[in-house]
Amino acid sequence: MANATKPVRIPTDLVGIIAERAAAQSRSVQAQMQLTLTLGQLILDQLSPVEVERILTNSAKVELAPNNVKLPTLSQMVKKQEVRKIKTVRTVRYVPDEQHAGLLVEISESGERRSGVFTGGKFVPAHFD
Repeated sequence: MANATKPVRIPTDLVGIIAERAAAQSRSVQAQMQLTLTLGQLILDQLSPVEVERILTNSAKVELAPNNVKLPTLSQMVKKQEVRKIKTVRTVRYVPDEQHAGLLVEISESGERRSGVFTGGKFVPAHFD
């Protein structure tokens, strides 16, 4: 059931954009659409409805932090007493699920994988019967 499809109407200009990006990434239009929708949902799950409206009306922008910012090391922060307690943060990453359209795969530090979706900002595992 997870692989079921349904035709939808999409403006031709958006299909053209998706097709161009798909070709540039050597993906099918369907795979590019799934990726775009998955990434869009991940972003939307992190924003409030007010923030989404501000972005859509161009009264706010989504900005990504540059990845070349030099941050102090943990030992430097401890020496400056900027850190008093250290919490272990669970490292998890998410990739599109190639076997189930529209789902993500959550990959834990130990390599455990499970398919699911983000709902309300939280990962919800899919249940397959």
